[in-house]
Amino acid sequence: MERLRGLRSAGPDPPLERSLYNPGVARLRGGNQLLRAFFVIYALEAGAFLTFAPWGRYWMVRVVGRSPERTRPFLASPYFRSFLLGLGLLHLWAAASEIEAWRRKPRGVAPPAAPRETA
Repeated sequence: MERLRGLRSAGPDPPLERSLYNPGVARLRGGNQLLRAFFVIYALEAGAFLTFAPWGRYWMVRVVGRSPERTRPFLASPYFRSFLLGLGLLHLWAAASEIEAWRRKPRGVAPPAAPRETA
């Protein structure tokens, strides 16, 4: 333990941006904005489907009706359908939180530049 204690720096912790292992990769770039947009679209669509589909006629006819005989009671169970509803709500929550993060991001302010290595 004494040996490890000597390795620790005595000064204050560096700021959060300087403590990133690879700050160039950790920051969001333009390509990540497109991925975030695709994620929001996916989460909204999957959330809406998983929230509403298990309770509609479509579920009983297309999913339960065409499934193997052994799985029909499970797929028609209100417990399983409620589980899918919960997954749908989680997807909708993830999309809403991502949209909220977008809204809170300051516009027109450039992200801080990555520190350059000196030789």
